[in-house]
Amino acid sequence: MPKRNTTNAYKIGMTVDNLPEKNPFMGKIPLMESRGWDNLMQSQPNRWVILDQTDNGNGGGFWSRANDYNKKYAKDGYKFAVRKLEGVTTFFGRYEAPSE
Repeated sequence: MPKRNTTNAYKIGMTVDNLPEKNPFMGKIPLMESRGWDNLMQSQPNRWVILDQTDNGNGGGFWSRANDYNKKYAKDGYKFAVRKLEGVTTFFGRYEAPSE
């Protein structure tokens, strides 16, 4: 059963006279921010930080995430990589302050 949003001001069965305005910036908060990875990497600049791990043998999502994040966040000084270590797929991140 899908998880229901209990923090939203709008509840199932509720009625409104007018539709709320669209917010183009609404959506999921990126894992990088929701899990605090950005702060974790910035607190340890120029070092690789382990951000996530899985030992279920299906670490393919980590490879896709690293590829996507490298494209999206490289300009902000972040790098991402994945390594399989002792059967555990490990997602790494690194922050290097961009030179001005």
